[in-house]
Amino acid sequence: MSTVSGKLDGLLFIVGMILGSIIFAELFPLIEPFYSSGSMGAVRLSDVLKINSGVIALLVGLMAVGVYWLVEKVENKLGDPETLPVGSRKAKQWAAALLVALGLVLAIVNPDRIAAKKTAAAVKEKPKTEAVQKAPPKPAASEEPSGAVVVEDEGC
Repeated sequence: MSTVSGKLDGLLFIVGMILGSIIFAELFPLIEPFYSSGSMGAVRLSDVLKINSGVIALLVGLMAVGVYWLVEKVENKLGDPETLPVGSRKAKQWAAALLVALGLVLAIVNPDRIAAKKTAAAVKEKPKTEAVQKAPPKPAASEEPSGAVVVEDEGC
């Protein structure tokens, strides 16, 4: 938006993105071993802590309520009372209670167990098919091979 409106900082941001992408693409073959050294696939907090994701949701909800409460206390103490947003204390308490209640529901329901059951059911219902070797499709008569051969794909 800022580039369209003629601001220099927006233009510099776009130029920096383009230059950074080009530099990364050119240097990727050199840094690929480092880039892929930590490849662990999808890592979830529940996998790292070895607890179900419902409990993680509850803990994150409790943490959010605690942080919002702490920030509000700091704002009330240090902020300008005339510029601070006004909110209903009752509405804040209901919102916090709803967030914690939803976290409790997830902790009790245990979505990991439900997902495992669905996966197991899908594996059982999967029809067994015979492995059939299919020949690669033949090019149409009008298609002529270009003669170009990909020797090494850099992945860029």
